[in-house]
Amino acid sequence: MIEFLLMVIGYFSLLIVMGFVAYKKTKKTPEDYFIAGRTFGPIILFFSLAATNFSAFTFLGFAGNAYKMGLGQYGIMGFGTAIMAIMFFVIGRKVWKQGKEKRYITPPELIGNRFDSRSLRLIFMGVMVVFTIPYLAVQAVGAGILIQYVTGSISWQIGAVATIAVVMFYVMLGGMRGSGWADFSRVF
Repeated sequence: MIEFLLMVIGYFSLLIVMGFVAYKKTKKTPEDYFIAGRTFGPIILFFSLAATNFSAFTFLGFAGNAYKMGLGQYGIMGFGTAIMAIMFFVIGRKVWKQGKEKRYITPPELIGNRFDSRSLRLIFMGVMVVFTIPYLAVQAVGAGILIQYVTGSISWQIGAVATIAVVMFYVMLGGMRGSGWADFSRVF
C-alpha cells in the first residue's frame, strides 16, 4: 500500500507545482485570475468539463446507484451528459460571446445586467454559492474515501482535508488557469 500512498503524494505534488506555474503565468487582473484571461481553448475546456462531470459523483455515487437501481441509470447519465453538451453549444456560445463583449467575469454579472436587477444578481449569486459548496464537499469526501481505500492506512477524513488543502492551494495560487490545468491532468 505504500506505493499507492506515494502515488497520491506525487499527484498532489504535481497539482501544487501546476498551481505555482499557473501563478507565474497569471497576470494580476481579475479577468486573468478568475477566467484565465479568456484563453482556454477547446482542449482545456473539454477536459475541464469532463473532469467536472466525471467526479466523485460518477465514480462513487452513480456506480453505486446503478448497482442498486439497475442498468437504466446509465441511460439517465448518458441523456444528462448529452443534454449538457448540447446546451453548452447552444447557450454557452452565446453566453461566452456576450461575456467577452461586455467583460463579464461571473454569471451573476451577466444575469444582473441582462435583467437590469441588482436583486436578481444577488439571488443568482446566493443560489450558486448554496449549490456549489455541497458539490465541493462531496468531491473532497469522495477523494478522501478513495485515498482511504487505496492506501489502507489514511482515514477518509484526513484524505478529504488533504484534498481540500491541495485544491485550495493551487486554486488560490493559479486561479482558473491552475484549476483548468489540474482538470486536464485528472482526465489522464
